[in-house]
Amino acid sequence: MVWVDRKNSGEALVEAVSSSAFEAGDHFGWVACDNRTTRAVAKIFRDDFKIPRKSIKAQAYWVA
Repeated sequence: MVWVDRKNSGEALVEAVSSSAFEAGDHFGWVACDNRTTRAVAKIFRDDFKIPRKSIKAQAYWVA
């Protein structure tokens, strides 16, 4: 596990997740952040990690 400090309204987390992408179509993705960061990370899971939409749980818990 790697801790990513919240910087630039979640941009640091989005960059960290994006830079770690690998073929993960058989994995489950879970993300729960502010609304904008949650959407961005879920999109990376779908597009870069190739995780199917049904295998992703994305829940925004607050608005930044």
